[in-house]
This record gives sequence, C-alpha cells and structure tokens, in this order.
Amino acid sequence: MKTIYSSPKVLTALLAIWYILLYLPHLKLAEIPTSNGGIPISLCYIFSLVFIPFLLLQLPKLRIPPWYITGLYAFVILYGFWMMPAYGLKKGMLHWLFGSFLLLVLVNAAEFLKEEDWFRIVQIGVLTFFVLHLAFNIFHWKAVNAVVFGGETAASLPSLTRGGRNLDASWLGLGCFLLRDRKVRFGCLLYSLGYSVLGVSRAGLLASGLCLVWVWIYDDQFGLRKRTALLWAGVATVGAVTATATGMAQRMLSRIFGSMGEGAISFLSGREAMWKNVWPMFQVHPFGVGVGNAIPVMRDEFGFASYEDVVHNVLFQWLLDEGFIGALWFVGLVLLLLYSQRNKRFKAPFPAYLGAYLILSMVQFHGGEALMIFVLGVYLASQNQYVRLELPRNLKFHRGKQRI
Repeated sequence: MKTIYSSPKVLTALLAIWYILLYLPHLKLAEIPTSNGGIPISLCYIFSLVFIPFLLLQLPKLRIPPWYITGLYAFVILYGFWMMPAYGLKKGMLHWLFGSFLLLVLVNAAEFLKEEDWFRIVQIGVLTFFVLHLAFNIFHWKAVNAVVFGGETAASLPSLTRGGRNLDASWLGLGCFLLRDRKVRFGCLLYSLGYSVLGVSRAGLLASGLCLVWVWIYDDQFGLRKRTALLWAGVATVGAVTATATGMAQRMLSRIFGSMGEGAISFLSGREAMWKNVWPMFQVHPFGVGVGNAIPVMRDEFGFASYEDVVHNVLFQWLLDEGFIGALWFVGLVLLLLYSQRNKRFKAPFPAYLGAYLILSMVQFHGGEALMIFVLGVYLASQNQYVRLELPRNLKFHRGKQRI
C-alpha cells in the first residue's frame, strides 16, 4: 500500500478526481442534518476516505500546514465546538473540518509530487468543470433559452455547483487563472464572461474581469498589446452586440447599479440588509458567535429576514463568527499575501488566484470553501510550506518553509 500511495501517477490521479468531485456536490447519497440546513454526504466526502490510509502511512513524520493556517483552523474549529451548546451544529463547522482534512492530505502529498504534477491536477479539475458546465447548460437548453429569449429571470438557471449561478460563474472565472495553455485559457475566459452575463452575475463578472486584467498584463500571447488590440476590440464588439441584441446587457447593467428589476431586489434584500447589521452585532458579540452562526443569530437577535445563509463578505463573516480575533487573522493573511508578492506582483497563477479570491470575498463566499482550500493546499504543497511532526518520540517539531 505504501508503494501505491507513494506513486506520483497514482497520487496525481486520486487528487485530480477529488478536485473534480469538489465541483459536483450534487452527486450525493444523503444529507447530514444541521440546525441551519443539511450538508450533502456527497461522493466527494466518500472519496476522501481513500486518503486516510495515506495519512496513516505518513504518521511517523506527519506534515501539517504552516502555523498561520494551522492556528486559524484550530481556533475556528475549537471555538465553534465551544459555542455549539448555545447555537447548535452548523454547516460551517463541517466545512472547516473537511477543509482541515483537505490541507493535511495536500501538504503531505508534497513529498511525492513535483510542481508540474500540481499544475496537472488543477488543470484537469478546472477543464473538466468547464466541459461539464457547458454540457450541463446544453442539456438544460430550454432554461437557458427562456432566460435569453423568454424573459425569465437569471435566477431560474440551473446550477452545477448547487450554489446557484453566482457561484458557478465565480468558480469559472477563478478557474481561468489556473490554466497554463494560453489558447485554452482564452477560450475558457470568454465562456466564463459570457456565462456571467447570461446569469446576470456581478460576482462572476468580477471574477472573470480580474482574470481578464491579469491576462492583459502577463499573457505573452493574448496580453493587451498593439498586435492584439484588434483581436480584443473584435471580441468586445461581438460581445456587446450580442448582449445588447438579446437584452442581457440591459439586465446586467440594471443588476450592477441595482436601480431596477432583479438587481434592486437582490441588492436591497441581500448584502446591504446584512451588512447594516454587522457593526451592531459585533458590538453585542465582540468575541463572535462561532463558525456558521452569524446569520442565524442575526435573524434571532436583529430581525434580519432573508434566505441568505452566509454574510457574503469573508471579513464580516469572520468578524461575526470568530470576533475581532477572526477579523485580525483575515487582515493578517491578506497582508502576508501582499507582502509575499511585493516584487512578484501576482504574476504566478496560484498567488493571482488567491488574490482574486480575496477581492471577490468582499462580496461573496464565507471563507471555508473547499475549492479555494484545495487550491491553497496545492500552493502550500508546491512551495513546500509545512511543519513536520515527528511521532511518537517527544513530539519533535521541524519547521519547513514558512513563506506564503
């Protein structure tokens, strides 16, 4: 068994499958009930069991993520358990527990995989998601047609990620950062931008837009240069004409400015209404209410009424869940990433992905997303950032590279 798990080909295949399954939470057998909804017992969670023997084989010299990540997870999970008697078990707790397992597997796999292997894993996952997403929308062509030509709202579009078209569009846009083939990335980026407009998704447009700017700056083939100006002008013209002719441009503008239609509804009943309660709630609960409890407590104590289950701002989410410690930790991670890129300027794909995620996290996400954690784990592993524990003799600590 040790020979199997130490094979780069086997590990690459297993991790690629795991990454693909993270995109497909719809594939489930049952649900784990929590006090704010159910968590699907998905094939991804079941497939995770294949990595338990792998971790057991690493136990004599187990690697854990660097202190600034391990400490965060330990604090969030332990504080969440501490608050559980008062607020119950929430989905957020299970998300963070699974995220810690993800990171543990990935940093230990670093012993057997090279940088090219890590890029192969994420590219297989991202490209598979794009292909499945395209096939998914072709299969649901009637719903797409109803949105484009039938006057249906974008909210009626089916979602491959189970989180709605906003999450689909967000992960499509972020995934483009991880594609190394320039022509493939160009095609996927156009698809991502098109789907963001189809889904009237501000978050998706932001994710794709950030990748577009990154491509314009750093891509030698499709960057914004004199020789590519005509290409991008043509793309912009075709896109604008198509969006205007189908009426999607008007919907997108209405949603961005929140002045009419479904944009105003989303703006007034969602983020703005939640964010108005952040400071008053923090004043009452400066130490936080535990992972995943922010919105339930906001409903019970501050009269917030909405279908939302996260704050759609990771800084605010951590501020309310983990209190001022969580907020300071978030700010510290942001500063650490910025400092690490002071000379590199986010030219490499993984830091660019994480930087774009942090920007997007101001209007989206809750901070414990498995897809982001997987990419973070791959980045840590590819850079050999870890702390090694030697067991069982005296629990000796050996520091690996701690830079982010």
